Amino acid sequence: MIGRDRSAAPPAALAWSVWALGASLYLAGFFQRVAPAVMTHELMAEFAIGAAGLGQLSALYLYSYVAMQIPTGLMVDRFGARRVLAAGAALAGAGSLLFALAPSLALAGAGRLLVGGAVGVAWVGTLKLAAHWLPPERFALATGLALAAGMAGAVGAGVPLAWAVDAFGWRAVMFAAGAATALLAAAIWWQVRDDPAERGYASWFAGAPSGAQSSVLAGLAETLRYRNTWLIFVAPQGMVGACLAIGGLWGVPWLVSVYGFSPARAAFYCSALMVLRPPAGRSSGRFPTGCGVASPSTSAAPRPRSRSGRSRSRRASRSRPRCCLRCSSAPVSPPAVWSSVSPASRNRCRRALRAPRPASPTWAR
Repeated sequence: MIGRDRSAAPPAALAWSVWALGASLYLAGFFQRVAPAVMTHELMAEFAIGAAGLGQLSALYLYSYVAMQIPTGLMVDRFGARRVLAAGAALAGAGSLLFALAPSLALAGAGRLLVGGAVGVAWVGTLKLAAHWLPPERFALATGLALAAGMAGAVGAGVPLAWAVDAFGWRAVMFAAGAATALLAAAIWWQVRDDPAERGYASWFAGAPSGAQSSVLAGLAETLRYRNTWLIFVAPQGMVGACLAIGGLWGVPWLVSVYGFSPARAAFYCSALMVLRPPAGRSSGRFPTGCGVASPSTSAAPRPRSRSGRSRSRRASRSRPRCCLRCSSAPVSPPAVWSSVSPASRNRCRRALRAPRPASPTWAR
């Protein structure tokens, strides 16, 4: 919707409510991911398993979750976020109910496997909704808030879940979680639409509509040619594994057995591991994109100037424009991204990629 009248955009309350339903499924997914950490003794006693069996039971969630990530992107592009998120929430609710009622380890594992694959659609679907319903300068904020929602689910699976398990038992708590996720599926189907145009508003999305991709393999190949995809794939691997291993399962029993903490106190410390990550999303929205689509908070702010009238900002002092991640790999950027950038900005970034960076002036160093 770049360059159009913003009065035609969906109301902010409606847009954020649509986004919030997708983020709620991400919250539920994180809750389910971390929940076994405070039920270790109950699960080991219920199914007569040791530490290895408990680790395997918890990891079944992650196996299906990881396996669903590429199919999720393809499904969201083809069928739309509404259908994918509603189906994911419904299956996640069914998997949680199966886990809560499972009389055997095999059925409990099947429930965890189903939950992991079902909630695996939440993150991509929520970002898809944000791209359609929210203005571009709010996308980083929406991403950070979605992470905050996930962390809230992890925190809810800490101390509050430990108290609930002590009071009602793990089966009753997980049954209630499954019922709540099933209700969320109904809410998503009733309230969410793939694009504001379906409710009579202008869309913020500049690319092709859902279902317009003619070839699934061509779309996947195009995504893999985008080199920032590989950067995003590699960068988080050093952080997420350790964080989930400690905060998601083994941290609580380790603190209880080694340091004598109560389960609630141990769950509190493990939940704290995941709380401080989301604020970075809000900060990233303040950086200019370098292609003429900088957020108002950065592009409109005056820069301090010297007596000669020249900007003292290092970024402004360089003749080479600062290109953003969306267009820094210009030859292989997806067409949907380039369609939101003006031709003049594209040419400027292409020239910037080929030009040598000049030395900064002495006064700007």
